[in-house]
Amino acid sequence: METILAKPNQTLFGHLNDCLTVCDELLDRRRDFLCHFCERYGWDWLEVKRFIRFAVWFHDIGKASDQWQNYIREEKGKITHSLPSFCIGVASLRLDPDKFEAIPSYAAMLAILAHHMQLHDSAFCEEQNRRSIDLPTSFIEEHSRRFQNFEPDLRLEPWKCGKLDLSDPCRLIDKLKGKIFDLQNARPFKALYSLMLNTVTACDGFASECINNQNSVEEILESIITEEQLADINEFPLYDNSPLREFKFDKEPNLLQKEILKCEDERLILNAGCGEGKTAAALLFAQKLMRQDKIDRIVLTLPTKFTANNLFRDLTDKYHIPKEIIGITHGDSMEFLRQLDKDSESDNESSLMSKEFQNSFYARPITISTVDHLLMSLYHGYKYADRAFFNVASSLVVFDEVHYYEGKTLNAIGVAMKLLTQLKIPHLIMTATIPTSVRNQMNRLQRNKDYPFLKAPSVIPNSSEPKKPFEIVRLNSPVFTEEGAISDELIDLIRQNRHLRKLFM
Repeated sequence: METILAKPNQTLFGHLNDCLTVCDELLDRRRDFLCHFCERYGWDWLEVKRFIRFAVWFHDIGKASDQWQNYIREEKGKITHSLPSFCIGVASLRLDPDKFEAIPSYAAMLAILAHHMQLHDSAFCEEQNRRSIDLPTSFIEEHSRRFQNFEPDLRLEPWKCGKLDLSDPCRLIDKLKGKIFDLQNARPFKALYSLMLNTVTACDGFASECINNQNSVEEILESIITEEQLADINEFPLYDNSPLREFKFDKEPNLLQKEILKCEDERLILNAGCGEGKTAAALLFAQKLMRQDKIDRIVLTLPTKFTANNLFRDLTDKYHIPKEIIGITHGDSMEFLRQLDKDSESDNESSLMSKEFQNSFYARPITISTVDHLLMSLYHGYKYADRAFFNVASSLVVFDEVHYYEGKTLNAIGVAMKLLTQLKIPHLIMTATIPTSVRNQMNRLQRNKDYPFLKAPSVIPNSSEPKKPFEIVRLNSPVFTEEGAISDELIDLIRQNRHLRKLFM
């Protein structure tokens, strides 16, 4: 039998072994959090893990078809492999679309189906897939036998069909669409599906990148990734969040920051003005939840690109968090990354595009984002939104400077807060001002449970003197002299107040 390829220079079994090696390393590193994540929604972690591994092993089996093998060798006549992979997986697990349930096995099948394109209502239509493909039954049987060795408790049905009409899986998908739309607990199921999709695509991408970096494309390779090689890797998708889990502040937490650490709730409103230490409070809150394995990362949202860029600099310069674990995503984030790395010889355009790609679905332990991108991640609004959905679900989501937003955006944030509440996703609202009417609306998002409300103390620490948020000083002379020079009075005023923030009007 001719060698079955996954890449021009790697066998299909080699690629799948590499993917599963990466998968096992990834799941092992995140085991404590993932156990807690499954507990949040009432799933059994060992069952979820078993079907994640199934999805990783079966996601590319459709590449074994004669038509796809001709494509990879001749680079023409491209044909889907997701559809046959999905169909083989469904048959192997003996799943019945008419009895669809929001359980890990069905989530695994949807992840296989979606690993190259996001699912939507017109995806995988029968009209676009009216052709037959030829499948090597002996190879697929061997493929299933190998997985039985990995997961002996998962009994698989042997695949016996040598020819597959791609219209058949399309009709299965149509049945599933109707069942999914009728689900009562669709959102928790989406979190499960997006966990599996995220893992499959991450492992597939990492394994593919490793084979692409091989010096020679002439030799047909088997597995090239070992557990030992992955042990010290700290890059996508194997990021280490310990810098956030372990970081220490240069000074003692203030009263506000101490109060947030006492809070037992996983969602709250923080009311504090500029300079009160809200960012440090958010980091401390995230660190606390991370140490409890309730989150795996933090997403910080802001209203503008400018404030997002400034926060990135604050995290690296003020809090000494390594920039390698911080992502940023907004309309001009690529340009920001380009400016940030202009002195780095190692970051070429391809590397910057890779960073931008990862940041778009919140892959890093910390991601700074404009709020519009977060909202799109929750409602299927861009190509990688489903991958982002799990990363959001595994985060503390921070809405900073909420006082900045106008009514329409504030309403959209309210809808997002309701979804986060329903999915039990920790979130923090930070604002300098909050009208009572707005706070009352937020409190109605969960029946009989208001948001805990923390307000910064209104007195100067260690005194009873009220805080003065700003002081207005009027100059006696014009800012500029007749010759166009800055007045001596203004220069003296700046010199006397170097330690303070200043605004000139």
